Amino acid sequence: MAQSTTTQSNNVNRRELLAGASLAGVSVGAALLLADGNAQAQGVARPIVFAHTTIITPDATNDDFALAVVGDKIAAIGPSATVLGQYPNAEIVDGRGKAILPGLINCHAHLTATLERGFNEDFGFPNAAHPALSPTRLLQGDEKTLMAQIGALEAIKSGTTSIVEFASGISSYASALARSRAS
Repeated sequence: MAQSTTTQSNNVNRRELLAGASLAGVSVGAALLLADGNAQAQGVARPIVFAHTTIITPDATNDDFALAVVGDKIAAIGPSATVLGQYPNAEIVDGRGKAILPGLINCHAHLTATLERGFNEDFGFPNAAHPALSPTRLLQGDEKTLMAQIGALEAIKSGTTSIVEFASGISSYASALARSRAS
């Protein structure tokens, strides 16, 4: 069953909301959160330390290491004893028998294909419905940029730290992607 793209409170569809948020300088991520009624105050979070785990980085595999998270940022990575000493009041998560890969790399992204999400789930890949046009080909003007930004924000939210965009015409939205970089 198809979902309505109209918000309940003010009868503005998602496309209009996102376009308006973009023009107003509001991040697309904030617009999506507000659109879904998920606005909430952010307080100061207690640090979390994932201790006694294996941490895998591009350079090494480190056993009995810890990773400290303060707010939404990785604050420290090092031997468990050292990191636990730096954050004595942190919430501790025992990571024995587990591994952490801080930062996920998507080495083959199609960010503008965010619009196509659901089509392949419904019709398989390759798409068994054989549509005359892919939904991405219907994008006009800044809509391609908007889809790429939404895809980038989803990637950032899920912990992706690096993306290799695999697309033609990227020059039309590359600068917008560069601005989406998490600070």
